[in-house]
Amino acid sequence: MSFSDDIRYFMDHITSLESTLPSLMVFSSSTVKQAEEKFNNYIKEGHATIVADDSESTTYRIESENLYQFQRLKRKLHNVEIAYKTIPRGFIVSLVSQYDAFLGRLIRTMFNVKPEKLNSSEKNMQFSEIIKFNSIEDIKEAIIEKEVETVLRKSHSEQFDWLENKLSIKLREGLEIWPCFIELTERRNLFVHCDGVISSQYLRVCRENGVMNDSEDTQSFQLNVSPKYFRKSVDCIFEIGVKLAHVMWRKLQDEDREAADSNLIEICFDLIYRGKYKLAITLLDFATDVIKKYASEENRLTFIINKAQAYKWDGDNNKCKQILNKVDWSAYQDIYQIANAVLLDDFKSASLIMKKLAKNESINKNIYIEWPLFKEFRKSQFFIDTYKELFGEEFGTVNETIEKDNRNDIAFDEAASNKEKTDE
Repeated sequence: MSFSDDIRYFMDHITSLESTLPSLMVFSSSTVKQAEEKFNNYIKEGHATIVADDSESTTYRIESENLYQFQRLKRKLHNVEIAYKTIPRGFIVSLVSQYDAFLGRLIRTMFNVKPEKLNSSEKNMQFSEIIKFNSIEDIKEAIIEKEVETVLRKSHSEQFDWLENKLSIKLREGLEIWPCFIELTERRNLFVHCDGVISSQYLRVCRENGVMNDSEDTQSFQLNVSPKYFRKSVDCIFEIGVKLAHVMWRKLQDEDREAADSNLIEICFDLIYRGKYKLAITLLDFATDVIKKYASEENRLTFIINKAQAYKWDGDNNKCKQILNKVDWSAYQDIYQIANAVLLDDFKSASLIMKKLAKNESINKNIYIEWPLFKEFRKSQFFIDTYKELFGEEFGTVNETIEKDNRNDIAFDEAASNKEKTDE
């Protein structure tokens, strides 16, 4: 059990939900369209006649012999429309559930790496309970389990109160995503308990935590989940989870800072690779402006380079330059100098550094093919000529496998476009 394992498990499950919902919504949308077509065709074929139609309802005149089929088609359409609305709600519930499970794992890891944190636990055990255990370790595990259960029963705001007390640190200071997180967890509660209908508790908790509600978000209004809201929720849970885990990890295991740095670098690189630049920027701002203490200078520079490229690929070239200009890259290794050059679009200098790097056995052609850092450089003639000179082959096509689920984001948007206003 480790913070690294906890984070990996959490990320895998969050991203699996993110990639799966679009596929389900494409299928669900197709099912709704098919049901609509069958119902409408039945009407067009003359089996039922519209006698009244307004914004509230439609009245049909139906021959008795056609009533059963009419009701069957109507019920089918009604059911699939409910499913279309309900499926995204279920994914929001799952997102928050994954966070809750993750928090439980983080707390268990905290108590295992720092058992002394249990000293302040108020959990008591009767002698009759103690004698049932085989060892002190079993007793410790039972107390940890009780502590975790107690924390998870609290509201999400109270959970942070508990963590801040245990860690002696202000976790919410400067955490801009906090209102979004609270609204999401409260909306999850509405879906589980109130069919999404806004309650007075939802409004009160949102107000207390600085949530800016839309004008339509008043009591008795029913909330749903649009594609935009779901993507925002995934990023929110991802950000809260990763930041919380890294604060705890670095606070409780300072000696493990190299592993923590490597973990966060890998997370941010993966986000950039997948084109999730805004979330990458958020975590890289956290890495450079909040953490500030690193296992090595190389790790610090890597965070800076990744932060600069995340801004560049997100369309903010000026911010990218501002970040890079704060460092004298000539004082550092060639790998950092070429990163600076390509991000400033100085491809001539980059090609010269590329030739110098060819002497470094740890730098191979795959980094030029795979790293998003070089994606604009790869289009230049400087790169094409240098690549051929160094590797003795033309820079051409490569084989790449794409997970099918990851290709459905656009389809999800298109399938839901007609319902966007209603869903939000």
